[in-house]
Amino acid sequence: MAYLKIDINVTGLKALAAKYPAAVRTGAASGIEESILLLENQVLTNIQAGRPPHGAAVSTSTLIHSVFAEIRGEAANLHGIVAVNPPADTYALVVEEGRRPGAKMPPPDALILWIRKKWGQSIGVTATAIGKEWKHRGTRRQAVQSAERSLAWILARSIGHKGFPGVHMFRKAFEMHRQNVAAILNLHISEAVRTLNR
Repeated sequence: MAYLKIDINVTGLKALAAKYPAAVRTGAASGIEESILLLENQVLTNIQAGRPPHGAAVSTSTLIHSVFAEIRGEAANLHGIVAVNPPADTYALVVEEGRRPGAKMPPPDALILWIRKKWGQSIGVTATAIGKEWKHRGTRRQAVQSAERSLAWILARSIGHKGFPGVHMFRKAFEMHRQNVAAILNLHISEAVRTLNR
């Protein structure tokens, strides 16, 4: 699983952690939780804002439904992640970083769901139009599947030849909210320490 890391310097964290370790852990956990939800929402927004040729990554909703945020680690070493679950983890990095022209073409089967969503009705009409040929080419379903595979292969070859720019849904989210994450962590830790001292 590929992911990006943000290192945040919280003002006076070492001194606070030495003096109020429990409060700092509590505040950090709350701050991390709020931060990763903010980042997760921004990643989802960035995916939805992706334009063609990224449509295949967005239109089936597989990538969007695979994004998750969670806190990991022990109390003394908590960290938050925003990442992608299977099956989208196999192509999320390509959507993030893009594909250079002349690179290996993507597997055509990976485009089938997108083709069905984008051109399913047209492919069905085409298969119906060749009704007389069904006897020679198999069932209507076989004709539709054959058309889908042919189109998928053509698109995959084109993507391999032309490439496409990355969406940078994770990178943009982290760059946009790096300062916000630092502010959120500062606020939660400071509040936890103040609460302890009341």
